[in-house]
Amino acid sequence: MKAWFLLMASMMSGVCSFGQTNTGWRYMLLDASQITDDCPICGRPTIAYPLRGTFDLVLVGTGPLFTAYRLTNISFYAASKAQPLYTVTGSGSYRVGGEVAVRQEVLLQTEVCNTTPSCRDVTFTNENVFPTVAFPLIDVSVTQTQASLVSVYSMRIVAAPVREIWFAVPNGFTATNSSVEVRAGDVLSHTGRIVRTNSFLMQSVGITNPSPALRVDAFDVAPGGEIFFSLNDDVTSPTLGPLFEGDLLSDRGRIVQRNQQLTAAFGIQPVVPDVGLDAIFVAADAEILFSIRTNIFSEGRGVMLRRGDVLSNRGNIVKSHQQLLARYHPVNLSSDYGVDALYVWPNGEIWFSTEMGFEDSQLGTISNGDLLSSEGVIVFRNAELVSAFAAPQNTVGFGLADVFVVSDAVVNSPPRFLFPRIEMGGVSLQWIGTNRVFQLERASDVIGPWQPLGEIDPASSFHDSVASPDGFYRLRAW
Repeated sequence: MKAWFLLMASMMSGVCSFGQTNTGWRYMLLDASQITDDCPICGRPTIAYPLRGTFDLVLVGTGPLFTAYRLTNISFYAASKAQPLYTVTGSGSYRVGGEVAVRQEVLLQTEVCNTTPSCRDVTFTNENVFPTVAFPLIDVSVTQTQASLVSVYSMRIVAAPVREIWFAVPNGFTATNSSVEVRAGDVLSHTGRIVRTNSFLMQSVGITNPSPALRVDAFDVAPGGEIFFSLNDDVTSPTLGPLFEGDLLSDRGRIVQRNQQLTAAFGIQPVVPDVGLDAIFVAADAEILFSIRTNIFSEGRGVMLRRGDVLSNRGNIVKSHQQLLARYHPVNLSSDYGVDALYVWPNGEIWFSTEMGFEDSQLGTISNGDLLSSEGVIVFRNAELVSAFAAPQNTVGFGLADVFVVSDAVVNSPPRFLFPRIEMGGVSLQWIGTNRVFQLERASDVIGPWQPLGEIDPASSFHDSVASPDGFYRLRAW
């Protein structure tokens, strides 16, 4: 969950921190979301359009049976954000709970516009009362309540509490609408920005002139904003010495754990040089979950460790490859498709991608770059993840090396401002905390309006080049 903290920077500086706010969780619509506009009297075929957008989910109250939420700032669009066929705006309510079985209830008061343009008020309520996925993931189908012979709207809303999705791709490309070049191993945001370049992360461990084939493979943002990552091949660092593809490294210039340390709790005998590292996730309690590149037998556990298993450095198989795909329907049930990206939600839901694509008897073709959920939902197709970069359309897939999610649903302890340095060139601010990413905002008045001074980022410092040092700063943290 994000937290806001306030600092007044002036010659008489003071610090005032506030508790976590109840401004809601930002939700993002996922791949299966869609809108249909049926005409009962026309008899024309039903056409579904992909639906994207966001809304905020605000907790109203928790009762003995149900937890109630308010939906605000609904902003959906169909087909294209620049030239939408339909837009949906408004607000509503959402309840989840029940005495015997879990139920969900949705009521939306919206304005739906199409390209005519023609807008009208539409009330939606849900059809499926029994959730098929675990909260905070939402999957609900809603239908217009007003009777009409010429236009009846319905929507499927599949959404998760996501502000940004960060990911790395194993194949680079040049954007078709600009000269921006995305290189293999760059950490990207689905919003269309490069969070960290491959070369920046290489330089952090002393590699200043890497071969073109050397890239960041697995990565995660650990508590405190430290970026952990691994490489796709062995290399020698002038500062750290030999680095192997399965070693876990840090952008703060250190080796977090050698590959043999990550797998030591499994009692692999004899100790092998390296089994590779394909995906990592660092839990709040410092447990490291990961996948490997090479199948190997664990003498300590008496089982084969496979590249599609989610493993723990504490010696546990968190999810076998069969369990991870239990809610999918691969045509070939015996295959291990590997794990190439990994993110674990607080409720245990796992977002991942497979190293190999496969055919699903219900969902169709799933590529090795598609982002999936262990709840059986396709989060995003690979092409949509990179769409903000205007990647070339003639490329089949860019793959997915790893993933990190910025979400309001992840609760952390509040960060703390350090004393600011007021200089002729502005104000230098620093903070510490167990949060993973931050965003600094500034205002001339304590009640706002607040303006972000940068993007959401793991950095724990910022220099504000302002003419006057007087002002208020608010830190948002996830």
